[in-house]
Amino acid sequence: SGSIDPDELRTVLKSCLHESAISLPEEKLDDLTLVLFESADKDNSGSITFEELKAELENFPEVMENLTISAANWLKPPDLEQKKPHTPRYLTRAYWQNNSRKLLFLCVYTLLNLLLFVAAMLYHSYGGGWFMLAKGCGQCLNFNCTFVMVQQKYCHLLAHSDCQTVVS
Repeated sequence: SGSIDPDELRTVLKSCLHESAISLPEEKLDDLTLVLFESADKDNSGSITFEELKAELENFPEVMENLTISAANWLKPPDLEQKKPHTPRYLTRAYWQNNSRKLLFLCVYTLLNLLLFVAAMLYHSYGGGWFMLAKGCGQCLNFNCTFVMVQQKYCHLLAHSDCQTVVS
């Protein structure tokens, strides 16, 4: 939202102390949060800006040295010019390289379904458009059901053979 409320400040302080391996009781953390927040909230608005917090932390070097430097960056809203266009994850080269087997299987599977559909439609072209569509869909349904049954049988055999190996 561009401003920091006391709960957000407490969360950040707790994370910073944890990162710095500093153990602080909850009531002391609450006191630190309250003191820091009230000190930074010059206009008593109930929230502070990043600039107010930064200025206040610079006034307390003992607090700053116990906090990680990145704490202030967590609170800073991103600049609009720093935002780069977000490319969907599946359009990246790394995604395609890491999932090449799965993607190849998916392409072959889709192509096989398409070929079966077209072949069944052409074979039954004498029956009209709806009949051809029904036969094409039926051929794909037969293939997919067979594929599921073979896959289940294969998994069942693997599970059974694993059980025998464990027993013996």
